[in-house]
Amino acid sequence: MRLDLPIAFPAILVGAISAGVVVARVVTAPTPPSRPAPTAEQRRDLAAIVARDEGSWALSTRQSFPEDTWSARDDFHEHEMKRIRYVAGLRGVSVQHVLRAIDEDLHATPARAGSPDTRSATAAPCKPRPFYD
Repeated sequence: MRLDLPIAFPAILVGAISAGVVVARVVTAPTPPSRPAPTAEQRRDLAAIVARDEGSWALSTRQSFPEDTWSARDDFHEHEMKRIRYVAGLRGVSVQHVLRAIDEDLHATPARAGSPDTRSATAAPCKPRPFYD
């Protein structure tokens, strides 16, 4: 295999300079301020704030996507993420802390069989769509 040096050298040089710029930006980037971890009581409160509207989100998404469970769940989680970001900013905690609070809340109370409350710490396996529109 013959290497065309006059063309390969500029390409290698551009790649090396680009990599150097990326490394310099990463090294000099400011770190985000750390936020205090909420107490157990505050975590329960954060989870309750997010969970408050889950029923209406679920109803809304089922009405918007009656035959498409995938899109309905995606829409539901968009509502949920917007609320999580809002609550995190409002309470001065990180999104990670709010997500941890929700996870703890879901694991604290196991779902009851036949209950209308669909909140549980289970997840359906990820399956690709059978079709794409």
